[in-house]
Amino acid sequence: MHLTRRHVLQSAALGALSALLPQSLSAFEDFLSIVRNDRILILLELEGGNDALNMLVPYTDTTYKEKRAKYLQLSPTSSDWRSQVIPFSTWSSGTKLTTAAGFGVHAGLDLLKPAWKAGHMAFVHGVGYANPNLSHFRGIDIWNSGADDNQPVLGSGWLGRMFAKETVSGSQANTAAVIFRRENNNPARSPGIATISMSKPSDFLGRSTAAQIPLPTADQFAAASGKPVVQHLLTIQQAAAAAHDTFQSAVGTPVTFASAFPDNDLGNQAKYVAQCIAGGLPCSFYKMSIGGFDNHANQLDKHADLMSQVAAALSALRAALIEKGKWNNVLLMSYSEFGRRIAENSSAGTDHGTAAAHFFMGGKVIGGIYGTPPNLAAPDSRGNLLASTDFRQLYATCGNWLGISANNLASALDPFTVAPAKPKVYAPIACVNW
Repeated sequence: MHLTRRHVLQSAALGALSALLPQSLSAFEDFLSIVRNDRILILLELEGGNDALNMLVPYTDTTYKEKRAKYLQLSPTSSDWRSQVIPFSTWSSGTKLTTAAGFGVHAGLDLLKPAWKAGHMAFVHGVGYANPNLSHFRGIDIWNSGADDNQPVLGSGWLGRMFAKETVSGSQANTAAVIFRRENNNPARSPGIATISMSKPSDFLGRSTAAQIPLPTADQFAAASGKPVVQHLLTIQQAAAAAHDTFQSAVGTPVTFASAFPDNDLGNQAKYVAQCIAGGLPCSFYKMSIGGFDNHANQLDKHADLMSQVAAALSALRAALIEKGKWNNVLLMSYSEFGRRIAENSSAGTDHGTAAAHFFMGGKVIGGIYGTPPNLAAPDSRGNLLASTDFRQLYATCGNWLGISANNLASALDPFTVAPAKPKVYAPIACVNW
């Protein structure tokens, strides 16, 4: 076939528009017949290293009070919400949920109290891995790949490996994953898994419409035999057109909600996710992210604001999905490349740390606090917390939620073990009604 410069530029625009494209069109069409299509996973990345001691707060701990005495200590009696902790005795009042003596949440999370009191939120203590890497770039690569710093660098993501192992020919066409804001941080990356990255659905629809050229025919594919570059461009063209049609059907006219979303970046991402889910987009995984957590200085204001943004966005997302009857279909999990040091620094901030608490939300979550609190009085040689929960246990929880088979889940989370040896099994957190 004759491929003009205009065709090349248009197809290249489609490729830049999305990280969409699996290695073959058949892989895009034959997707995930085993994974439960009534369940959706949402990941929220807290970019920069979230200070979990300022989120799930051990406010009575002697070491905490000693190490954060000047700038960052939270107290139930503070009159300034930025430095106020809400004890679980208050957050759980009127329910059978844990009152977790000595622990509380940052006051900025108060909009999530209805989710907590409904039993739709679970915190997990001390998530991390052995010999942690404190580089932002390598740290988030480890979390996205699911291989720790003592293992080889992987070009695939933990979720992508789970998905790929469940792919069976002949299943319904689907988009596996939608990434908002940062396409390069993609735990669903894997050959054959279709991922679309975008700023918002309307932008994707507009750009894919403008960039479309006539759909390639079977004869054009045949004429491109032996021309891998041409075949790739034709595949991009066809797959992007298919994705455009799927998105047009689901969100061409966006679903509206009675509850308002915050008018900021994370609030908009949450709204777009809710619109895609409520509109029936056949997609198993969404990723949102919010930056600003690398607070080496002046953390009090910054982290308080971030906590309130997270709470407002997730509160609105929950309300919207409850309204449309979809909240029970969703599991949401937070993650970050690392936590922060126990001690505040001289700039009123915190430096790169290790283990950190994370949380799950969803209509099928079994609310509570899980795992063993790290011992602040017995840190590692750098003054950092020792992990009490392996991060792959969170991923096992997500895999169970999506219906990944036990063998495929284990091999995805331990990709280095070669048969006939058995891969290491990571126990899921028992915080979800599967």
